[in-house]
Amino acid sequence: MSGKGRAVDTEMLGLAREAFGAAIERVSAAPASVARAMYGPLAESVWWAICIDEELEVVESYRSRRNTDPQGNVVNGLRYARSALGHHRFFAVQTAGGVSIPYVIPYKIETFGAWLPVADLPDFDQQSTFRPRYEQYVAGRRVLDTLVDAAGWFDRACAESLA
Repeated sequence: MSGKGRAVDTEMLGLAREAFGAAIERVSAAPASVARAMYGPLAESVWWAICIDEELEVVESYRSRRNTDPQGNVVNGLRYARSALGHHRFFAVQTAGGVSIPYVIPYKIETFGAWLPVADLPDFDQQSTFRPRYEQYVAGRRVLDTLVDAAGWFDRACAESLA
């Protein structure tokens, strides 16, 4: 049994983890040079991440483990990003990278999606307790790296919580 009086719904959790993985693949396949192309799969990714996180919160020790783990804190930061999307209809992502000078030939032009710095986000109250976690663990980082970190956390958390 858990801290919330019910057991983890392992069927739902399995479905959510599969969907999260598939959404990450779609983020990876989106052309990073166009931030708008990432919005759909990225929105889906953060929603699935929070579904997984909320299901695992029924395990008594889950929150304390998540809140003290760097990858777990990425999930906390993604909560803030999901709140920005869900409550304020904006996405905290930008296109970064591109050409810089000087460069060495052969040169590969790389663009990628990156989370906006906190200073570039409007203030809002929903999930404000996660704003510092967003700032420390998510802001400025490559979008794909944060999603991979979250997936890594969920892999470990599920192994520990469901053992």
